[in-house]
Amino acid sequence: MKKIFYLAALFIIIPSVTNAIGYPLQSQTGVVPNAGNYTFSVSGSSLSVSAGAGTARIVTFYPQNYTGYSMTVNNGEFHYQNGYVNKNTADNSNSNMYPTDGFRIAGHFVTPTSASGVVNYVYDGTIRSTYYFTANFIFSGPPTASFTANGSHSITVNVGDSISYAWSSTNADKFSSTYTSDKCGSGAWSASSVSGATSGIIGSAQAGCTYTLVYNVTQSLTKAKASDTITIVVNPKVVSNYSYVKINAGNTVEHRFFYVQQHFITLIIDSSGAIAVRPHPGLDVNGWGSSLYMQPFLPGAVLRGTNVQSISVQSSGINVSVSGIVSQGSSASYGTWNGNFTFSYSPFLKKITGTGTYNISLAGTLSSSTGDLNLYKLASNYLVNVPLLNGTVGNTGDISSVIVTGGGPSDFTWIPSSGSTYPGTVRNPISVAAVGDYNQVDTAAQGYPPIAAAYKPSMTIVLSSSQSGLPLIFGAGYDQAKSQQYWEDNVGITPLILKNSTYTNYNFNVTFDSTAIAGDH
Repeated sequence: MKKIFYLAALFIIIPSVTNAIGYPLQSQTGVVPNAGNYTFSVSGSSLSVSAGAGTARIVTFYPQNYTGYSMTVNNGEFHYQNGYVNKNTADNSNSNMYPTDGFRIAGHFVTPTSASGVVNYVYDGTIRSTYYFTANFIFSGPPTASFTANGSHSITVNVGDSISYAWSSTNADKFSSTYTSDKCGSGAWSASSVSGATSGIIGSAQAGCTYTLVYNVTQSLTKAKASDTITIVVNPKVVSNYSYVKINAGNTVEHRFFYVQQHFITLIIDSSGAIAVRPHPGLDVNGWGSSLYMQPFLPGAVLRGTNVQSISVQSSGINVSVSGIVSQGSSASYGTWNGNFTFSYSPFLKKITGTGTYNISLAGTLSSSTGDLNLYKLASNYLVNVPLLNGTVGNTGDISSVIVTGGGPSDFTWIPSSGSTYPGTVRNPISVAAVGDYNQVDTAAQGYPPIAAAYKPSMTIVLSSSQSGLPLIFGAGYDQAKSQQYWEDNVGITPLILKNSTYTNYNFNVTFDSTAIAGDH
């Protein structure tokens, strides 16, 4: 017997041949009435028959032994007995049901989609009614196929972009897929199941190719077919001074951006999904300074849940598309966010420039229970009263001060040694400029392994929004207890949306720059 899947039923007549004396079947609870059409249907791995009128007793054919049920199949013949019938409480003539009472069905599959046979209703161990039947099986519908790349049927991508494929089908039992291209070959593809998903990154050898991918499905019994097609156009490789490489470094992934030979930015993503932008605009090999965590979070949250959607090299820079969750607590989230940024580099100015958009969608409004919304974290280091390599004692670090401007109020300068500050002045736009420093801490004099002095770059981030009445303020914290620990990010800087905000969605334009300080040449 061929396996029958995806079938629903169409029922033809079952004429009554015998109507033995006994109880009227119409009143017997759970019994097929003594007339009418029968419906056979298939759901998953079971075949069912039920009456077309009156009290419908559903009988299930199981293609394997099953407690209380049995079905045997041999060369297209099937025999079934359900072994039990519900007893009507009004029927007191027989208080004990025979174990063989119920429906006995035998038949033959005439074609893969039709069968004929006999149904015997047995009560008190005696055949009470017999029906012959014919049944034509039909599929519940024609086969369907769905196939997408990044959620679409036609996409244009660049070398280095990531593509997420997904496919699914109904009413089919054979699956295959192919790809063809104008100049990059053809062959079988990996979609060969009822549903699935996979992903891949466009390689440099695929630049300039156009691909057509087809997912094919077939309904074996009817030979009906369906397919779905996606088209992927890979842009020609851009002639550019920019490039990037992806490096797996232990529990982190690094995306290193280059302008010719200058390694000017690294995006670092840890195993939890915290993402940091590390700029390097100067020539000092140790001139990697503050870290910008461009992701939103609520107070006390562990930063996590960021994904890089794509990185593409353009003639004028490198574009990055990212998305993630609004981190809350150690493992929760309170919404989602996405950003799209393009970074470029000027070797003459030793300056990195970035522009882009930054959008946040919260799960609800802010409140006392959520606290304020932190828009990003600029993590840095500032040391107080430490031995310096010039033989003196003083302050040094990756930054010397932070200049806050924009939005109308007076500009002000924050020095970390003055302590944490949250002035509460609303600013939109808000510009935060962390001024780089020549970090010359003498770690050997502190009793640690010696490190070289380094020119740490400046960094400026500007956020602007067209949303009116946005309660956007500057905030900065300094951990005095770590003021002499050169390895610590003891400075944390973040603009905040205050918890009295009535918005749940926030949209910002972003500009970024990082410049080498004097002496870094």
